[in-house]
This record gives sequence, C-alpha cells and structure tokens, in this order.
Amino acid sequence: MWKRTTAVTVVVLVIALAAGFFGCEQESPVAVKEQTVENIDSSDYPKGPVNTIMDLGAVNYPINPWLPLNTSNSFGHYVPNRGIHLGDDCVRSPGTPIYAIRQGMVKYARYNSGGWGYLMIVESMVNNLPFCTVYGHLGNAMFPGEGNWVSTNQYIGTVGSMQESGQTTPHLHLGIHLGWYGAPTGTYPSWCRGYSTSTSGWSNPTTFMAYW
Repeated sequence: MWKRTTAVTVVVLVIALAAGFFGCEQESPVAVKEQTVENIDSSDYPKGPVNTIMDLGAVNYPINPWLPLNTSNSFGHYVPNRGIHLGDDCVRSPGTPIYAIRQGMVKYARYNSGGWGYLMIVESMVNNLPFCTVYGHLGNAMFPGEGNWVSTNQYIGTVGSMQESGQTTPHLHLGIHLGWYGAPTGTYPSWCRGYSTSTSGWSNPTTFMAYW
C-alpha cells in the first residue's frame, strides 16, 4: 500500500512540475503597436497616478513642480458653453518660469487675440512621433522667436499676468497636439484651440510627460 501511494505521489509531482515548466517559460512574445500619428491618441498612454508611470526621461515638465495643478480645469474636463478642455491648466503666480518640455522648432510665438494672450507653439518629435506643444497665456517676453530651435528644458518665458494672458486667474495652459504643425511658421494653425467637442488628436499633457 505504501509503495502504491508513493508511486501515485511521484506521478502527480512529475505532472505538476511539467505543467509549471511549460506554463512559466513558454510566454508568447508581446506585440508592439507601431507608433504612428494615425494610430496614436491619448488612450495609448498609461493611465493612473503620475507617480506610478515609468518616466522615459525624453520629455520634461514646463514648470517645477508641475503638480498640483491647483485647478479643476484639467485635460478632458467639460466646461459648459465651451466644451471639453484640450489641455492642463497649471495655476501659478505671474512671472513663474516656463521651460520647453522637448526640443523642437518654434512655429508660433506672438500675441493671439483669440483668448490665448501670448502664445507659443513648438513642433517636436519623440520616438518618431511628431507632436506640437501649446504654451498658452504667457508673459509678453518669449524666447526664442519664431523659426528658432529650442532645446529641452530651455527657458522660454513666464506665466503671464491677468493683462498679458487675458485670464482672471494667471496660469499656463499646456496642450499636446499629435502630428506636425501643418502650417507656415507664424501662421495660426486651424487645429489649435482650448476647447472642442472631443479630445481627438490631443493627448493628456500630464500623462504624456510622465510617460515619455
């Protein structure tokens, strides 16, 4: 009886070990989605608290510290009579320094009467993904000018005052639009807006910066 029990036990152990070996070692390769403008939107980036996301170090924050934003007007927030907010508003005192989140070409840097105040747009690329960074409600001194190259973490201006930004609460509006600028330097692009009916073509700035 003891031998029979032992034999059964050995067989069971062998089967269990074999199942564990094949179950743990034979993993299927992970399919990697090709990163192109056509198939990437904000849903492609990790979700969850920023401090749980791996930062690849390619994209920096425009203001340090970036969080808390000190406002509820974040990306995707719906505002009655305006629509869905296409960026993150970071409320800071006028004169707070702002830095380029990624190297690129300054395509637009001037006063815009469409509610932006002083506005800068930089065309960049990360991991073969072209994107444009919208820096809205700046002070009147923006560096460098249109057509110039800006480096990652380079000083580009400050949070504008109420008079400069046209806003009752001084803040930086940061938007991330996926794709090329698509217009001549100095020409305001048709895609640039603060609110819309959907977030299509835009990425959550805080998540985007935390990921890249």
